[in-house]
Amino acid sequence: MSHKAIFAAIACTIIAVGGCSIIANSNAPKSGQSNTTQVSQNTFVSKDGTVKISAPSSWENTLKEENSGKYNLKLAERAKDLYLMVSSREKVPGIKLDKIAEIGATGAKGAMENPKMERTKLTKVGAFPAVEYKLEGKAAGANIVMLVTSVETPNHFHMVMIGGAPNSFTENQKTLQQIVQSFKEVKKTASAQ
Repeated sequence: MSHKAIFAAIACTIIAVGGCSIIANSNAPKSGQSNTTQVSQNTFVSKDGTVKISAPSSWENTLKEENSGKYNLKLAERAKDLYLMVSSREKVPGIKLDKIAEIGATGAKGAMENPKMERTKLTKVGAFPAVEYKLEGKAAGANIVMLVTSVETPNHFHMVMIGGAPNSFTENQKTLQQIVQSFKEVKKTASAQ
């Protein structure tokens, strides 16, 4: 079973809702800059227009109609064996971010063999409070490493899950963290509703 299939199976144990489309290409390399290499970015927006996230242009939308009820966004960087899924849920009175984050991470952990789970130091995604767990383990015989990041916005809890094969995760961890930090909830305008 591929890491993508394993990652999707783990994600199915957690919160869900959604659809996805790509809407923009931004941050193209700028002329006149020093020797630093700029990576072109795409901004992906959920089909319902509620969330968006930016990723390098090598990432692609992998959301299929049959799983659009489970995820807002589903992306992949197939050449590097990396995957991202975002799911959202309306806030329920009395449920706190810490509890939602623990439920999501524990659900993912339960789908792994010999799992290791640790809470990271992340406390914000953009301006919003966040709790993140790093998970490592085996699923269907393949090793996987992922970040499970829960974000609290005024009306929703969002879960951003990103990761893949251990070597690829380690080599691309900074980029993966930047992708998580690019997460935004899109405010709908009266004309967009």
